[in-house]
Amino acid sequence: MRLERHVHDVTQVAFGARTELSGGQLTLDRERLAQIVLADDRLASCDIQLAAPGESARVVHICDTVEPHWRTAGPTFPGWGSEIRSVGDGETHRLAGVGVTACCELPWRKTGGIQIPRENIAELRGQVAELSPLGSVQNVVLELSLRDGLPDEECDRAVHQAEMVVAQDLARAIAAEHTADRVEAFELTLVDPGLPRVVYMAQITSQGPFAGTFYYGGYLDRLMPTLVHPNEFLDGALVDGNVAGPNIRIPTIVHQNNPVITELYREHGRTLCFAGVVLSRGHYYGMDDKHRVAQQASKLARWLNARGAIFTWENAGNGLMETMYTLQACERMGIKSVLITFEHGGARGDDSPLQFYVPEAIAMVSSGSMDEPLPLPEVERVLGGGDTIRLNPQMGGERVAARGPLTLDWRLEMYASAGQAGQTRYAREDY
Repeated sequence: MRLERHVHDVTQVAFGARTELSGGQLTLDRERLAQIVLADDRLASCDIQLAAPGESARVVHICDTVEPHWRTAGPTFPGWGSEIRSVGDGETHRLAGVGVTACCELPWRKTGGIQIPRENIAELRGQVAELSPLGSVQNVVLELSLRDGLPDEECDRAVHQAEMVVAQDLARAIAAEHTADRVEAFELTLVDPGLPRVVYMAQITSQGPFAGTFYYGGYLDRLMPTLVHPNEFLDGALVDGNVAGPNIRIPTIVHQNNPVITELYREHGRTLCFAGVVLSRGHYYGMDDKHRVAQQASKLARWLNARGAIFTWENAGNGLMETMYTLQACERMGIKSVLITFEHGGARGDDSPLQFYVPEAIAMVSSGSMDEPLPLPEVERVLGGGDTIRLNPQMGGERVAARGPLTLDWRLEMYASAGQAGQTRYAREDY
């Protein structure tokens, strides 16, 4: 599989009469895009807003963010209103520096449990902006509302369908008229057999509507570890739907530009041989399932003849257990392993940093503490729809002003703030 991504760099976004790219400025037709979105009768309304990094702005009710892509042959996001065909091979156009974010206040049908949609918040200004992908891209924000009476799965799918329709339309229009600024190629070429083979052990979460990950449009709730070509990540096979885990989720735009995958590609043939990706689902409930996953994933790493493994994970304590048991199994096979993980540690950093660990986990990279209180200043603009946000669903919900100022007890509601794939660049000034 050889993937060529034709990159169109975007530095500004504005509304205009038609979709075009000139001098780094992407212009888009607001009304036409809204009409495309509303062709889906599950959606009752769509308003489109724009925002740039550094603005005094906050985005709320975030469902997901996708980078505009368009494949020249075959479906761009297969399984989403199109046939299911493998991606990761051929030519794809991408608008680098743009994020299309679907925002919607999803229904609460209960007050507890792990699958309830939580508030997802992103800042666009200040150091906290570095916690989410929205702080570094030009933002096209879809403010959506749903038709009444939809089941959870249809609510879940409708908001993602909207972001992908817009993302594909933008990229297709630019590809038709604009020459790419550069081309980047991804291919697992043959390299010096003496280089160490390194495998990427990628865990995602998938527990149904509002707490899932889609692979070619389907939930991965019973996924056993499987081999996936890294190009599939970069070409839109994975779509994030984990609205229930705001901080621990891996948004689609991060999957499309997964920093572990892109860095392993950069080193492929130089310092290592990128052996491939083992995709696993985290958060099984029984211990037998956890060990079953660990044995299967580590077996696949051994079949790839890996000498090293890089682990990332997307979940809470249950998912960490499966990752740790898999890491332990790899180490016992002689596969040297390193884990990228966030820490807890309490508000002052003096508590236990990990919910679970094994003695073999001796090489870890921290993406920061989740437990520090987080003060958010008042902002001039709120995007995403509405003037309030919903906190504390486990207590029935609490409405607070979205504009702020806000003080969050920890990073829970901060969109993608755990840096689960190593994408976060945030650190406290006094570290």
